[in-house]
Amino acid sequence: MKNRIIILSVMLLTTLGVMAQKTIYGVVTNEKGEPMPFASLFIEDMKKGVIADSEGRYSVLQVPDGKHTVRASFIGYETVNTEVDMQGRDVVANFKLKEETVSLEELFILPKGMDFPTYIMRQVEKNIKPLKKRVSSYDCSTTATLTKHINLSELKKRRTIRFALMMLSWAKIFDIMVKYPDFSVQMQENVQFRNGSMKSSKLKVLKTTPKLTDRELESVMKKDWFLDKNPYDGFYDIVQKKIKELKSKKSKYKLKYCGSYEENGKNILIVEYGRTHIEVVDGLWQIRRMRYKSGSRTISFEFHPLVPGVYLPTSGYAEYIIDYEGYPKGKVNMAMGLAYRNVKKR
Repeated sequence: MKNRIIILSVMLLTTLGVMAQKTIYGVVTNEKGEPMPFASLFIEDMKKGVIADSEGRYSVLQVPDGKHTVRASFIGYETVNTEVDMQGRDVVANFKLKEETVSLEELFILPKGMDFPTYIMRQVEKNIKPLKKRVSSYDCSTTATLTKHINLSELKKRRTIRFALMMLSWAKIFDIMVKYPDFSVQMQENVQFRNGSMKSSKLKVLKTTPKLTDRELESVMKKDWFLDKNPYDGFYDIVQKKIKELKSKKSKYKLKYCGSYEENGKNILIVEYGRTHIEVVDGLWQIRRMRYKSGSRTISFEFHPLVPGVYLPTSGYAEYIIDYEGYPKGKVNMAMGLAYRNVKKR
């Protein structure tokens, strides 16, 4: 009888805990009231990042009761923090972002013959370390939403393209995208990081629009969507390639210093290199934000300090707008949010 009472008590507490978890949702706009597509939201105590959709709307699911700080940000705009108090109910938290005030006054003693933007990138280069040297372990849940608004049934040479994709095991996914002009799939994968090695769960498909058949769903789940990878090391690999390109004589672009701004007591330095916009944390020499924009392509990542002195990727998005003569017009985007637990610094 005693054991039964204990089991019932645990079940009741678990049920109450689930019931207490509600949703924070809202919209992110600029000062004119226009939506901010793909703005980044970060819930500090949950160490969770999410991305707003193409209309600036966002939602954070399974938020426990209590007070939480939600941070909204976008490149070129001031970060806004707001505190929400969850009391067993959904909470609306809208954000209005205004353009960043950037200062160009900097006082640094530079090595002879070195300009300021080169100095910043040299400091970043010195600071680049593999993640396993910064963090010993973490648990992470990555949620990604792929959205497509384009009628691929109008695509010329579709059979040729399908054959090429078949070599890369993307043919079945391509067939789904041809079948549904407006298509969205939300996926999630959990990862354990321990001393440099990663162990992932099975990919889950949380939602599709429209609803897929079992066979189509199986095709989506079989594909490697890279949600089980270590984005930190992959990201800094790209940065090292950029720095190597800068040092070579073949580099087309010059580094440009664009100023700095203050965020949560940290000075953030802004550097541009061609189509790449980089924001670096002064003193720590880690990247806070990075964006690459070229014509109809945009890729952006956000980093937050999840343990003192270590900035980890918390959200990102990629958007590709198709507007070529003879092709169907539309766009494809992928938004990704990461939620961390048990992050332990070296």
